[in-house]
Order: sequence, then C-alpha cells, then structure tokens
Amino acid sequence: MNTEAKILVVDDDPEIRELLGIILKNSGYEVLKAENGEQAVATLSNNRDIDLIILDIMMPEMSGTQACKVIRSFSSVPILFLTAKTKDSDKEDAFIGGGDDFLTKPFVQPDLLRKVKSLIRRYKIYKGKGENGQNSAAVVIDNVVIDLSLIHISEPTRQEAI
Repeated sequence: MNTEAKILVVDDDPEIRELLGIILKNSGYEVLKAENGEQAVATLSNNRDIDLIILDIMMPEMSGTQACKVIRSFSSVPILFLTAKTKDSDKEDAFIGGGDDFLTKPFVQPDLLRKVKSLIRRYKIYKGKGENGQNSAAVVIDNVVIDLSLIHISEPTRQEAI
C-alpha cells in the first residue's frame, strides 16, 4: 500500500468524490476530500504534505481555476483538473492558472491512475519534497542541493549563495 502519497479530491458532486475516493484508496493512496475551492485551499493550508490535488473546475463558492491560482501562491503541489469542461479555452485557463494536467469527465480508470502516478512521481523526484515531508522547491543532483525558493546552492562540504 502506498501510504506515502496523499491526494486531495475536490469536487462539488458527492458521488464523484466518493467514486474517486474508492478508486484511489483501492490503489493504495490516502485520500482527503473537499466540496469546493475554498475548502481545498483550507485543507491544503492545514495539510502541507499533500502530494496531488484532483480538482474540478465548475464549483460553487470558488471555482477550481480560482482555487488553483490561490494554491499556486503558496504551494507547488501538482494539480490535475478533472472536469466536464472540454473547450480548448477551458484547458488553457486551467494551465495558465497553474494546473499541471487535465482529464475530462467521463474518464476511464486506467487513464486517471496513469496521470496520478506520473504527477506524483514527477513531484517527488523532480520538484522534491523536503525531508520533513513539506512542500519544497529544491532540486537534488548528485550531492548538490539547489534550493529554488532561497536561490541557494549547497554541497555537503561547502555552501555558497548566488
């Protein structure tokens, strides 16, 4: 079971939240749920160890694209938009707002799980999460750590700021 990966599912439709929860839990993921964008922002603020957000666009209170913009102000967690919206302009808005991938409803389970696995893998390997499990903007190459949030490069034997 993959208990290291935590996914936040955000959709105003309780049946979609339940379906996604079952699919993801059966695949070994820990799942948190939110009903709208405001709840998503609050949940992420209180759970900085979330590895992926699956986010609908059309929701009351705060839309998915609005929530994505707020989330991007404090987190680099990957965001997969899962929505019934299919226009190119909707996709463009999602990506411009900070989304990482896009899947339309209805979807097939294997496509969803491929995207989930890929986004989490890239987040953990290339973006990195800090050793404390917190969202980090550090890249590690061999023994060199590049902290993008501080614009700081270090090696185990020396440290130099740029």
